[in-house]
Amino acid sequence: MSMICPNGHVPEGDERYCQQCGSLIDRGVVQEAEHEPAPMSADNMPTALVRPAPSAPPAGGAVPPGHGQPSIAPTLIVSLLCGLVGLWPAIRHSHMAKQRGLPAGRYWWAFGVPLFASVVVSVAVIVALGAGRSTPTVAIAPVPVSVPVITTTTTAPTTTTTTTLSSPPTSSIAQTAELQTWANDPQKCGPVPTPQPTPFSADDQYHVTATIHVWSAPSIASTPLGEITVTQYGPGGIGCPTDSQPTVEVSCKTTGDTITGPFGPDAVWEQIQWNGSTVYVPDEWVDTQWDVNSFASC
Repeated sequence: MSMICPNGHVPEGDERYCQQCGSLIDRGVVQEAEHEPAPMSADNMPTALVRPAPSAPPAGGAVPPGHGQPSIAPTLIVSLLCGLVGLWPAIRHSHMAKQRGLPAGRYWWAFGVPLFASVVVSVAVIVALGAGRSTPTVAIAPVPVSVPVITTTTTAPTTTTTTTLSSPPTSSIAQTAELQTWANDPQKCGPVPTPQPTPFSADDQYHVTATIHVWSAPSIASTPLGEITVTQYGPGGIGCPTDSQPTVEVSCKTTGDTITGPFGPDAVWEQIQWNGSTVYVPDEWVDTQWDVNSFASC
């Protein structure tokens, strides 16, 4: 048993006096010291209250199984393939990392980056499909190719009093009455009729008294567009009217080339409609009588 002297020394054994300072040992202090619990230390602390010190990691930096950094691969793969389902491994592994005192942010990056990428790709695909549907169709107009077409028209022959000549032969033109020179003979067809107060023709139809051309203008220098053929004549021969001769309807009169016929020089030409065209004939070879004075001017 150890005893304490008044000077605080703890002498060895049961000596009455302190071996270090020679003071008398106080018995009361000794008794108190006997019943006072010893100071608590690591040697006399109860086992239940002693917290074991963390064990140092093994040499070489190796981590014991079950105590390392959880892998981010599950979170990355599940988030990339299943989207929001990757939230479950991210929460689980980040919690495990926190329990082990390790960083947990990498799991949220492994969850968020693939999810963001999948959203961007989905939006891009939707936009591309929408643009493809709304793209207007461009119609390519065919390039016109000119192909020569040869058309053959066959006109059935018809019997009329007019023969259309686009370029009549010189011999045919020379045979018509207005292109020939005639001796002056006013009474060739009989006495010259006396003008009357009534029209000679009530319907403006007048007989043609010789074979003549119809002309594009009141001149024999213009283009002959057709021919009025006369084969029968009244008493006196060519130029004398008869009811069997063809007739023309006069629209108006005008002045043109002077035609020298048996009834005297005559510069009056009548405008008529012939086969749908407006043409001119010399008054010298049309039996207009005194009606020529009342025709309207063209």
